[in-house]
Amino acid sequence: MPDLALKWAVSADGKTYSFEPRPGVKFASGNALTAEDVVFRLQRAVLRDKTPAFILTQFGLNKANVASRIKQTGPLSLTLGLRRGAGAGYRKRGHRHCHHLVAALCAHRAG
Repeated sequence: MPDLALKWAVSADGKTYSFEPRPGVKFASGNALTAEDVVFRLQRAVLRDKTPAFILTQFGLNKANVASRIKQTGPLSLTLGLRRGAGAGYRKRGHRHCHHLVAALCAHRAG
């Protein structure tokens, strides 16, 4: 599967990942994937302890902080905030994990 993020960046302190979903990506239902969808589904996964909550909790996200740490920042952009900075190796792994998360979301029907 091709990368689902058109652009991504990690802040200098390693605490904030910024993503821009690739335009034209669709859910299995045929609905377009938007930043709003990604934020909603990632937050919901943590709040309801659903897949991929296990991976998200490894980033320090939990029911108490997920709404403030996964945010839509524009129509096609979102941020994922970590509770502590990450080293370069972790940031590279985190990028791959986040692509897997978005891919997992696309495999499910929207709604």
